[in-house]
This record gives sequence, C-alpha cells and structure tokens, in this order.
Amino acid sequence: LYAFTSVLGESVLAGDVLSNLLRESAEILHADHTWLIERSGGRVRRVESESHHLRDIPAAGIDVALLDAVATDGSATLVQGGDLEVDESWDHATPDEVLIASLVSEAGTDLYLCVADRSGAIRGFDDGDRALLGSLATQAGVTLRGARLLDRVREEGEANEYLESNQQVGKVVVTF
Repeated sequence: LYAFTSVLGESVLAGDVLSNLLRESAEILHADHTWLIERSGGRVRRVESESHHLRDIPAAGIDVALLDAVATDGSATLVQGGDLEVDESWDHATPDEVLIASLVSEAGTDLYLCVADRSGAIRGFDDGDRALLGSLATQAGVTLRGARLLDRVREEGEANEYLESNQQVGKVVVTF
C-alpha cells in the first residue's frame, strides 16, 4: 500500500493519476483488466488506460450492470460474471469476476474502480482482495481530491499573475 500511495502521490504533480491508478491496481491485484466508471447526473462513461493514455468512451452495458450491483455502503463488491445481465451491444467476453469499489469524488459525480479477472486464473478474487481494493479506492479518492485542489491552486495562481501583469501595464500607461 505504501508503494501505491507513493506512485499516486508522484502522479499528482505529473498529472497522470488516473492512468497510474489503473496500472497499479491491476498490478497489485494481479488483474487482467482495470477501468473506471463515472456517473455524473444522467451520464455514465468508462475510462480505460492504454499505454499510459486515457481513453474516455461511453459506458457499455456491463458498466451499467456493475453500477446496479455495487454496494451502497462504499465497500468493494465482488460480482460474478454470470450474475451480470449484459446487452447484445457488448462485443467482448464477459469477465469471470469483477471487483468494483467506489472512490470518494466530487458532489454530483460517482466514480468507481473496476478490476476484472485475476491473471493466470489460479484462484479467483477473495475477501482479502475485496478489502484491498476498498483500501486502494479510498487512497485513490483522497489522491484525486488532492490533485483537483492542486489544479484549482494552479488556476488561481495563473489568474492572479494575469491580473497582476494587467495592473502593471495599466500603471505604465497611466504614468506616460
């Protein structure tokens, strides 16, 4: 968990928190697939990472089915693939199992971390993995809030610099 926290902390400054979150979660839980589901208002979208680049796509039927199965108490939920009702538009293989956990996010937006299918399939996910994903999701939520705060501070700093430079130009014009 320390290494995970360190990577995410460094990612705040680099601006790649989400791609590192997905990569590190897959590595820690030995999962074949990771993605995020974001629900904001009536809109649902999926965020995937490909070679450190994020891909934002409309949610698939499996994402909506996972949102219906997620725990309302904030804990991670283990969903068996056979329990998911996926529509015909889903053209990929349905995962054998998915762990899904809610991340702390901004008001009006729900963000979920999904981890699917253990690599090698020696064993499936268990209660220990579910607890671990819950911890990872909690830490990731805190990191994302920190990243948003840093972005706001940067934006305000840029706005203040702009205002200050325009005030200086005004002073120069007045003195001529």
